[in-house]
Amino acid sequence: LDTPQVGVMLKYQSGTTWLDVTGTARTNIVQFLLPDHDVFAIDANATPPAQTSVFDHVGTILFNMVVNPVSGVVYVSNTDANNMDRFEGFGTPNLRGELHKARISILSGSSTVSPRHLNKHIDYAPAVAPASVNQASLGIPTDMAITGDGSTLYVAAFGSQEIGIVDTAALALPPSDPGAFTPNAANHIPLSSGGPGGVVLDEARNRLYVYTRFDDGISVVDPTAKTEVAHLTVHSPEIAAITQGRRFFYDTHLTSSNGEASCAVCHVFADFDSLAWDLGAPSPDGAVLLNNNPFVKIGSGSTGPAIVGPVVSPGNPGNVDFHPLKGPMTTQTLRGMEHAGPMHWRGDRSGGGFSNRGSSWDGDPNALDENQGFLKFNVAFVGLLGRASQLSNADMQSFANFILKVQLPPNPIRNLDQTLTNSQATGAAFYTNTTSDTVKTCNGCHTLDPSIGAFGTGGLSTFEGLTQHFKVPHLRNAYQKVGMYGLVTVGNLPTHGSPTTEQVRGFGYLNDGSIDDVVTFLNGSVFQFPSDPNDASTPQGNAGSVMRLNVANFVMAFPSDLAPVVGQQVTLTSANGSDPAVTGRLGLLLARALTPYVDVDRSPNNECDLVVKGQIGGVTRGWWLSAADTFTPDKSTDPVLSDSGLRALASVPGQELTYTCAPPGSGPRMGIDRGGVGDSSQPDGIRDAEQCGDVTADGVAAGADVAAERALLASVSTPAAPGKCNVVGPAGSGAGTCTILDVTVLRRAIANLAPALSAGCNG
Repeated sequence: LDTPQVGVMLKYQSGTTWLDVTGTARTNIVQFLLPDHDVFAIDANATPPAQTSVFDHVGTILFNMVVNPVSGVVYVSNTDANNMDRFEGFGTPNLRGELHKARISILSGSSTVSPRHLNKHIDYAPAVAPASVNQASLGIPTDMAITGDGSTLYVAAFGSQEIGIVDTAALALPPSDPGAFTPNAANHIPLSSGGPGGVVLDEARNRLYVYTRFDDGISVVDPTAKTEVAHLTVHSPEIAAITQGRRFFYDTHLTSSNGEASCAVCHVFADFDSLAWDLGAPSPDGAVLLNNNPFVKIGSGSTGPAIVGPVVSPGNPGNVDFHPLKGPMTTQTLRGMEHAGPMHWRGDRSGGGFSNRGSSWDGDPNALDENQGFLKFNVAFVGLLGRASQLSNADMQSFANFILKVQLPPNPIRNLDQTLTNSQATGAAFYTNTTSDTVKTCNGCHTLDPSIGAFGTGGLSTFEGLTQHFKVPHLRNAYQKVGMYGLVTVGNLPTHGSPTTEQVRGFGYLNDGSIDDVVTFLNGSVFQFPSDPNDASTPQGNAGSVMRLNVANFVMAFPSDLAPVVGQQVTLTSANGSDPAVTGRLGLLLARALTPYVDVDRSPNNECDLVVKGQIGGVTRGWWLSAADTFTPDKSTDPVLSDSGLRALASVPGQELTYTCAPPGSGPRMGIDRGGVGDSSQPDGIRDAEQCGDVTADGVAAGADVAAERALLASVSTPAAPGKCNVVGPAGSGAGTCTILDVTVLRRAIANLAPALSAGCNG
């Protein structure tokens, strides 16, 4: 097949000139400026606070900042994208292993930016980098800590299972200077677990404390000896499939040969990097692949869900196979893939056939199988990340088990009570009921049906008269892509089309990001919108513009897997119990927690689980709204409380109660039974106030309880719940029966080692 016509990516040069990947000037093609303002200095003491300066070109993804206490310069941990280069595989050119470069950028003066590549030792040309290169690399630099004299910077490398030690004087030198910063594995502190996302320096005690995300633990590090001296895991509700699969997404040492690349450098924390990449595969790697994904039915008899294979009719022109040169495609989020069918914009990672052209058209029933589709990304570890070999089948399945459980957050634009504005409601009615492209409603392609997990897509593809066929994309994150307005011919933003208009983003909507906003997309010739008597008075000034804006407003507030109230909180105190704002918010949380919300994976299901936490009489307590006006406590011998009874507790000074709308299904675990010291992903039947070993009465047995038990046995101090000190004796044994054996068993239980704890306590 002929190479399909595709879009072209441009990079700003100067004036009105933009350059394509060949260096050819494309003057006056892009009618806006993309200034790349990254860091802003603000005078916080001004009234009102005011911007004083701006720093450009700091990096593509900025993770964190720290100030040198002596020089005052600012260090920014970041990655910088290389998306103007292109192609996956072993041809020339290619992007293997050279995606986002890990950097520290130094900000000084009013606008000076000095970027420093943390891995300048990498030669990206070899197909597979030597092990020494991998070992010297730092991947995904996130948090930082700096010494009091400003001489040493500690960098938490999220993708590398280590802390990097950086000499700030060497970092400040130009890379060409012989004394400049040079990557060196000897200046790394290895950790026992990966995903170091936070680091704190206790310089007086010569200790670093590092939060490791892969196992939800804390490492205690001696920075002088460059060793980890202790590691403790904290309470985590994550199941083993999540913790075991996470590393295949982030670990740059494991998933690339040069130690800098991983899936997560572009899919930032499983989301996107707001860029487009041309990841086609020219010869010798590329091949035309069969497209046998199911398509949306159109024309007569189109009420069924889909057609598959080479069905050809006036309304169904047949499949266009997947050409290896696909052109620029924007990075998609990896959140919410579980019920969305084939992956990639074209759906070319499909559970269906993946054979070369010439195979039979069999309408593979597995085409919508997300697990099978995701497993076919294994080739990218070699062709894109630069790994020496693909993951094993078991490791790739572990990766799939993790990533397919990652969800999108609640829509922050949608009202917390699920009501729609007049514009959103009008747009929703049009979206659902009115044919808008001569053959279908919006919902006819962008299916909204939570009962099957469809939030804008049912996983089907469509015929759009383009050079390639695309899978219908979901719409849950449309609100995240705003910021490019330069192409707009309708809308109410000023100076559209002006070469001097500054934009926030360079990529918007559609597969290549070429459409700036939803209203512009809906102005496509394929769409038909009714005339509106108010059109003439609107800034858009064209027929149907009001309804287009209504539909766009609905898309911005599109429903998601989680209701908008999930994560909302309010704290009730003795001082605000009659405040209408507080009582109104509390009433909202109570109501939404009892409101049904359709979920393909849970039935019955409400919008949220309402949990309550607070200190009652100096002891941590919890409740869960288990039914209307019924709060179940974290102690089985206590009675349930009504709404008013619980509020009465908060009327006592010092007994503040925080109400949280937790994700559906997590209420019992978060509110009253966090689980034992082994598997804490589910309640263990022993409520938090009765958990053996939890002598600190914080709802979980952990390292602090070991220390408190030791203090109790030594008669140094008495913990909050001494009755729970007995962890190996029979139920009902009291603190007086506690021995050093209980301390030993508790420590082993915290480390997930046998024997198990006692089933009951006095406390």
